[in-house]
Amino acid sequence: EYRYGVSFVGAFHPYRKWFIDQLIKSGISTAVFGNGWPTGGISSDEMNSVFRDSKINLNISNSSSFDIRYLISSPRALIQSLRSQKTNSQIKARNFEIPYFGGFQMTDYVPTIEEYLSIGTEVICYSSVDEAAQLIRYYLQNDVEREKVKLAGQQRAILEHGYFQRLEKVFEEIK
Repeated sequence: EYRYGVSFVGAFHPYRKWFIDQLIKSGISTAVFGNGWPTGGISSDEMNSVFRDSKINLNISNSSSFDIRYLISSPRALIQSLRSQKTNSQIKARNFEIPYFGGFQMTDYVPTIEEYLSIGTEVICYSSVDEAAQLIRYYLQNDVEREKVKLAGQQRAILEHGYFQRLEKVFEEIK
């Protein structure tokens, strides 16, 4: 039924590479798609298929990480983190695209995400690569719970977070 156990769709970023490498070192294989990765970019239709065809879709921020293991992984990592203007994760379209198109989403905690999706019942959040690995193992082994979260997230995304619903809210504000 699923083509991928764990997947990530997004552009290459040094922190994302480090994060995925840590998962691989802990025995978690991850299919990766996007500009800058060996597999390269994919179309929107292909991306939506990856969301549906993955047991777990990772949403990994490209903001600066202050995980000491990442910071000491290379001089470049430390310098980029200190120079980066991105100090916090933020809500992005991907937070809604994954569930909207039928994917189970596991994301780093983004401030205010709980205003859009219910943590634990519509989306799963992690705070570190270690917690992500632990949660990945759990949800790969617990199909019923994973499918409940996936379906609840999809229903919420379709009802409240599609482009039509967003534009409708904007037009209501303009009136």
